[in-house]
Amino acid sequence: MGAVATPVNFWYDTPPRLGTPAEFAAARRVFQESGYTYANVCARFGVERLFKHKTRSAGELFAEPVEDALGALIRLFGHGLHLHRSLVERFLSAESRESLYALHLLEAAGDPDMDFAPAVVFPFLDALAMSDRFGTPSGTPIDLFPDAVYPALFDNTYNFVTRLPETRCEALLDLGTGNGCAAICQARFARRIWATDISPRAVYFAEFNRRLNGCDNIETAGGDLYEPVRGLTFDRIVTQPPYLAAETDKIVYRDGGKDGEQIFRRIVQGLPEFLRPGGTCYALVMGSDREGETFERRIRRWLGEHGEQFDILMGCDLAQAPSEFLETSKTPEERTYRQGLYEQTKTTAVVYGSVVMRRKKRPGPAVTMRMFLGAKATGKDLDFLLDWKAAAAAPDIAAKLWNLRPRLGADGEMRTIHRVRDGQLIGEEFELHTNGAFASKGKVPDWVAQVVAECDGSLTWAERFERLHEEGRIPAGVGREEFGRVLTMLVCTGFLEVSRESLVFNEG
Repeated sequence: MGAVATPVNFWYDTPPRLGTPAEFAAARRVFQESGYTYANVCARFGVERLFKHKTRSAGELFAEPVEDALGALIRLFGHGLHLHRSLVERFLSAESRESLYALHLLEAAGDPDMDFAPAVVFPFLDALAMSDRFGTPSGTPIDLFPDAVYPALFDNTYNFVTRLPETRCEALLDLGTGNGCAAICQARFARRIWATDISPRAVYFAEFNRRLNGCDNIETAGGDLYEPVRGLTFDRIVTQPPYLAAETDKIVYRDGGKDGEQIFRRIVQGLPEFLRPGGTCYALVMGSDREGETFERRIRRWLGEHGEQFDILMGCDLAQAPSEFLETSKTPEERTYRQGLYEQTKTTAVVYGSVVMRRKKRPGPAVTMRMFLGAKATGKDLDFLLDWKAAAAAPDIAAKLWNLRPRLGADGEMRTIHRVRDGQLIGEEFELHTNGAFASKGKVPDWVAQVVAECDGSLTWAERFERLHEEGRIPAGVGREEFGRVLTMLVCTGFLEVSRESLVFNEG
């Protein structure tokens, strides 16, 4: 995508300045000492997560009194509204005000009695993330600039970052970093991080946020995808690329090309060159199932001759029929374009969620799988699921699987339909549901229902098979191989749990 001309705007052209380490440390203290943290702002709004807060009109917000330093920062940096200087002076010390003025985080709003923030700054998990404002300091909505920097406020960014692993790595690449929040939140796990973006404005904001959060192990760079880091390799690559299908790219962070997949496809095609053996790529994307081929199968095809070197997991938040997804189009033009696209590409479903692609260290069966994600999904869960499936597919793992001691997961339900037979209620249909890390439901035979109900971690899977076989509680046609597949399936859904330390994962 080429450079886009941006109209002159009195705050757009004067973003906060890149100051000295001492100036950034002083500004950081202002936010810390005022209690401007994710937990405190959520508590002030009465929500568990900031993306659940419903924005109110500017008139309502201006009518609310500002009663402390936290309220002043929320008005200025959260709501992006101007604040009378007398209130700024009342709740922020002269030293604090000077710290914010020094970086141009606070400016005069064209009125000598008012202050405003040229950009919004949201608390995000344990970090602070500056991004572009979506309205004027007086609360009037504005059209998005083509290179506007997306705020770390909504559920998609929250899900993307909280589903990244909290394990150590040497070299991490954040592709399309935007305001840099993913790189900043991963800074305590990676020895070195490169954060790149095609948008010069995004690189500037990411660099500002890197300094504001005191992350000295992050290097920001501008350029198209992998170009700024050509010649380097990484053991972790993370990305939340633009993924909306658009006839013409208008918004840098949003529009993902003609079919919405063009940028992500190029990211996948670059993995064989830039991802080390044993390394993993984590992405939050939207894609499509097409006639005869799921999205995850298409991802494997994009890897070309290197496809069998990767295990691929599609963790779905959403899978909708094209007709259903078209209802979310904001304009008739968008709807018409996408409808034609889906017909041309023979799209059968629009899918959205977290894609995990791990490069094997040595040859072995390649895993391609899809699971629906539950409300509690984390990076640890995604890693374990891919590890589990890869381990279960390995030819030398059977003995370890049989020695596991499964127990019931905390988020499972069994729904049973009883029918009257010979004057008694007899359970005849059994459906297992989970909604923890993963969301699933499916009917199982009565013997499987009996097996899972007894799993308390006391017996190995082999011991349970032998006991049930001796008692005649397993159908004659079910052997050890089928019984092993049942364990694999139930652990994938989260209905059964096994000790994550019981198997040596991620060796292949």
